Amino acid sequence: MSALCALYDDQAVAGLNHHPHPRGKGLKALLERLRIDWAAEKRRTFEDRAIHGLNDGYTIEQAGRLCALLLRGGVEDGRQRLTGTDLYLVRTRLDFLMLHSMMLRGESTRKAELADLCSVLLPDEGSECLGLVLRTSVGKTIPLALGGNLRMQHYHAALRHRDPVLCPVGALAHWLVLRWEICGETPPDFRRRESWYTTKVLPGKLSLAQKEISDDTQRNWILPALEAVAVDSSKVIHAMRQSMARLADMWEVPADQVGVSFIFRRRRSRVKRRYRFRGRAAGNTARGRRPTWPACPVII
Repeated sequence: MSALCALYDDQAVAGLNHHPHPRGKGLKALLERLRIDWAAEKRRTFEDRAIHGLNDGYTIEQAGRLCALLLRGGVEDGRQRLTGTDLYLVRTRLDFLMLHSMMLRGESTRKAELADLCSVLLPDEGSECLGLVLRTSVGKTIPLALGGNLRMQHYHAALRHRDPVLCPVGALAHWLVLRWEICGETPPDFRRRESWYTTKVLPGKLSLAQKEISDDTQRNWILPALEAVAVDSSKVIHAMRQSMARLADMWEVPADQVGVSFIFRRRRSRVKRRYRFRGRAAGNTARGRRPTWPACPVII
């Protein structure tokens, strides 16, 4: 219905549709009737009730097995569980860990460019601590009217993990070294913006580094990896968002320490905070107390 209403709005603005807006009491009643019918159909066909339940997703142990499997070329216990070149397996690991640690949607990693990445030195964290930050300005939840025109910037972050297999920072370094030092892709000239501003973090092919990976390709690499470690999930690309939110809730992580995404509005030159589940914040982890650096979460 959202797509149809968006089409109606475009037609109304262009003066092509003079009918009343489709939303109203009649549509609301129709949708409610359809929900009742769908619920009855699910019960009649004995649909799996575990879908969207507490076990719909993966555990942190399965996430570790998945990343280790991708690092070993798809081999586990002497058996070939995944097939593919090291290049695509390493890319899948980075994709998985970015979706996992930052609780992103698939389109966020597909559209991510090198210019959208940066690091932030976090103070008061003992030894040198760098946060990996990804900036997004377009996406499902960022319509054009609310910032999809690059007026609003959303920031998502993650830190190094104590387990190198689950570390998104290490996965990014591994991927870039593989691309530029081993597989022969010409490294961009960071002195010229036109050389790297449109280079994708996860391109479909290294020969087309400015072209994003397709959603089908992304799904077709993540799905076998999830199946190889016996992950039972109703989602594929969104399994990471769903699983991380569930894990944070089960571990009773306080909502104000789960994570903060920052939104920067250029026009008003101010920062607005939005609190969301984006991983477990480090620093002060006592219940009810905020961490010392609320801008960046840590993956669990």
